[in-house]
Parts: sequence; C-alpha cells; structure tokens
Amino acid sequence: MAKFKIFRVLDQDIPEKYRERYFALIQQFDEEKYGHIPPSLEYYRIMYALPKEDGKEFKITLLVNEDDFVIGFGMQGWNTKYDQLQSGWMDLYVTPSYRRRGLGNRILKDLVQRFPEEVTTLRAYPREYTPGYFFFQQFKAKPNSESFLVEADLREFNLEDIRKLANEHKENANLNGYIIIFTKNKEFGDNFPLDEFVSLTEEIANAIPRGEISFEKRTHSTERYLMRIERHMKAGYDVISFIATDIKTNQPVGFTTVVINKYYPWQAQQKHTGVTPEHRGMKLGLTLKYQTLLYLLENTEVRFWITNSNKINEHMTRINEILKHKVTGTECGFEFKKDELSKALERI
Repeated sequence: MAKFKIFRVLDQDIPEKYRERYFALIQQFDEEKYGHIPPSLEYYRIMYALPKEDGKEFKITLLVNEDDFVIGFGMQGWNTKYDQLQSGWMDLYVTPSYRRRGLGNRILKDLVQRFPEEVTTLRAYPREYTPGYFFFQQFKAKPNSESFLVEADLREFNLEDIRKLANEHKENANLNGYIIIFTKNKEFGDNFPLDEFVSLTEEIANAIPRGEISFEKRTHSTERYLMRIERHMKAGYDVISFIATDIKTNQPVGFTTVVINKYYPWQAQQKHTGVTPEHRGMKLGLTLKYQTLLYLLENTEVRFWITNSNKINEHMTRINEILKHKVTGTECGFEFKKDELSKALERI
C-alpha cells in the first residue's frame, strides 16, 4: 500500500524542493475552481514571497507521496485581530490521479486540528459541481449560501457606444448632485475624503447579502485599508475605484472597485459595489459600473470582467445583466461548526 506523508508548514516555510510543485498545484486548483485561465506561475511565486498580512494567519498542509512528490495541499486562514475572529476559511486540492483514496479527508482533518480554539466556525467556497463541491457536500448536503459567478467578454462591447453611455450616466449623476471620482492604488488626489471613503467601504461590506452564512461585522480603518492596497500593489495589482460623492456635503455615497494583475492582465476582478440607502434610486451603481467598463476598454488589455453576487442580491443581478455578464457557475458557501466537522471526520 502506498504511503503518504503530511507536512505542516507556515506560509513562507515550504521546503524549497516542494515549492514549484506547490505553485503548479495551486494554479491547477484555481483553474478547476474558477473555470478561468489561471495566473502565471510567477504570480504564485510573488504571492508566496509577500510578508504575512497584518492581523491574519495563514497555514499550509502539504501531502507528499512515497516518491517525495507533492500530490495535494490544504490552505487555511483566520483573523487574529480587527474582526471575524471566530471564523476561519479552508480549501484543499488533491491531484486527480490520487483522488478517491481518502486523501482529501486526511488533509481536511489536519486543517481542522490546526485551527486555534477561538476559531469555532469554518467555511469553504467551492464552485458548484466541481470535485471540491462534492467533497464538502459529504459533510453538509446543502450550502449555506449561493452566489452567481458571472463574466463579461469585453470583445462584445463597442467602445464608442460605451463611451456615450458612460458619459450620459456621468452627466445625469452631475445633474442630480453627484460627482464621480477616479482613484488608482493610493493616488487619491487633493482634498479626497479618504477617511469618509474607508467608512463607506465598511458600510457597504457589512450590507452585502450573504444568504445563511453567519456574519460578524467587519471593521475598516484608513490604516488597514492603505496596508491592503500596498499589499495588492506588491502582488502586481492595480486597484481601480470609481466613487460617487455628494456635491453638497463632499461625502462619498457609493463606489465600485476592480483589480487587475500584471501576471494575468486578461482578467479584471470586480470587488465590492454599493450605494448608501439614502442615495439609491439614482442609478449610481450602474453609473459607476459604466465608468469602470469604459476604463477597462480604453486603458487595459482585459478580455474578461468577472464578478460574483449572491443569488438573493437582485439589484446587482440586474446591473450585471445590463452589462452583458453571463452566469458561468455558482459559488457555494459551506459553513461548519468546527467541533461537529471534527466529529464527522473521526467517523470516517
């Protein structure tokens, strides 16, 4: 019978002989999970070399066969300060030729044991009908949340048409008392209300529909926000935001953010989009998305603009449909109580 070994490592302690294979497996995992062309291997090397993010813990479990060859891995993380202190996330991957041997359960058991005592809720987010989905489904038949995975192919848009629509929406926003501000990375411009903008990102993040996933409010600070942008930049990302600001008060009331990485410049990843309740009904969300689309068409090599939104978020679904986003799959959020999952693994 073949023998397999488990190696527990921290995020930057993988033995050098295993690293390139580990990077290749993450690349395969990303392609299988998201259904897109994954980043180049250089992206994973860069991410590995980055210092650990402040307030976060990240650990890796490697599965090695009898020939000392990495055939699978587990990843896990949790916050050590700021917020979400009782929740952890996890994911794992076993190369296809070694599946159906109980190795995924072995990796998962190791991950669960490594979470600290204060982390009591664990989550995984596989794409529906992938091997990861069926793996976690053995412990819970129905996911706690479901989000549409959608993408727009930018070749389907006519630049002149989008330029006209984007300008019309921007002009209408001006007439209704708003200005649209563009920011890139940490280039905010003079008199930009950064603290107020960061407070807005916190408000929107906490208001996003999440289905039946338990939730602890997130806390954003300007210092933490800037540290995250700095980390994104070191990883090769540009962080692009369009912000709607109330002209009378100079207060940000809505925003949308997209990130683009130089190691896979064909893809733009949409992050949060939102408008405060008292300023909804003015089509600001759609206006901000049109500004983003125009920017992508005029200034980048992006072909695919990808995002996700919870199935219960009907407003964002409508905006995505207007912008020709097509559903490519469903991301399923499985939530487990750590002690219950541990007991289930003991019975296997």
